Amino acid sequence: MIVPLRSLDALRRSYRNLDAHPSLMNEGFPPLVYVFCRETLELRNQLTARFFFEAHGVREDPATGNGAAFLAKYLLQHQPFDRAPYSLRIEPGHDLGRPSLIMLRAGDDEIFVGGGVVPVVEGRLA
Repeated sequence: MIVPLRSLDALRRSYRNLDAHPSLMNEGFPPLVYVFCRETLELRNQLTARFFFEAHGVREDPATGNGAAFLAKYLLQHQPFDRAPYSLRIEPGHDLGRPSLIMLRAGDDEIFVGGGVVPVVEGRLA
């Protein structure tokens, strides 16, 4: 689900209600919720976002290209900005203490998502 919010305050107060979500899933809604707003912490960015899900106790992704791609499709369908193509800077992760930057470009038939990464864990499979 893609949920536009009116303010950064509303975005910061948002959370995934685990008691309410199963009934939404019964109605066909996926267990993924991407919320966003136009207010940002940095003026050069256009959106702030959060991505909620459930995976073995992890409930929020600090930065997700997957969620940004879903958002691109939503923006192209609903046209909340002047007009496509879009070139947007999205700032997720602040509420988790892991501020990030996602670059999003979306046009007629193409969606491009990018950004830098900061490794937080490393491992090897034997």
